[in-house]
Amino acid sequence: MRAVLMLVAMMGLALGQAQTARVEGRVTTPEGKPVARAMVRLIGTPTAPGQQPVTYVEVTAANGTFAVESIAPGLYMPNVDRQGYVVPGAPNNPARPTPITVGPGQRVQNIELRLTQLASVSGVVTDTDGEPVAGMNIRLVRYSYINGRLSQMSLTGGQSDEQGRFRMANVQPGRYFLAASANPVSGVTNGNEILGRSAQESELTTYYPGSAEIQGATAITVGAVPIDGLQIRMRRGRLYSIKGKVSGFDGNGPQRP
Repeated sequence: MRAVLMLVAMMGLALGQAQTARVEGRVTTPEGKPVARAMVRLIGTPTAPGQQPVTYVEVTAANGTFAVESIAPGLYMPNVDRQGYVVPGAPNNPARPTPITVGPGQRVQNIELRLTQLASVSGVVTDTDGEPVAGMNIRLVRYSYINGRLSQMSLTGGQSDEQGRFRMANVQPGRYFLAASANPVSGVTNGNEILGRSAQESELTTYYPGSAEIQGATAITVGAVPIDGLQIRMRRGRLYSIKGKVSGFDGNGPQRP
């Protein structure tokens, strides 16, 4: 009797293993470079209300390949991520993740997932004489349409060091304007110090390579390759403040008289 029960248990185990599936594929950059140590997830779809989906997780090998084993039949959405990479948009990701239907005992192969490597932007900030300037706030400015309106977004990148150097890591691909700016200087310091006209001059916000306005700046295109050796030559000038009062405005636009 005991032998019969063991035989039934072994048959049930073999049947369960035969019902599970396997999914194989690889993760690469859009250029075809394999991405190692990427986290691949197969996120299951609930088959009943309130059911928690099962997610299978594997890590890619050095050649970018992965194999997810012992998968229960069902519908799964592939997901991939790795630090320093981003999933590219539809124009650059023809193999963007799509749901995978896995049948009992099926072996699904050739799943292609894409990741774009994030780049870095680095360089140096100097004054008009070419000397390094420390403590400048560095940012990347990008324009994009949000809800049909052109909007400006800024990515802060810290400050330039004692040698005027700066580096911004993990920058997503795109077209940017690079800017450097100083912290505002007050007209009165240390209580008894009054700054004269020349002393009130400071570094103005400057766009790469040396424009006071973004209209005269040179855009940089960030891809998967690090951008190095950029030089921002700061412009100097006096900063002014403007005070006033806005009337006839309720937040929805100017009112008619």
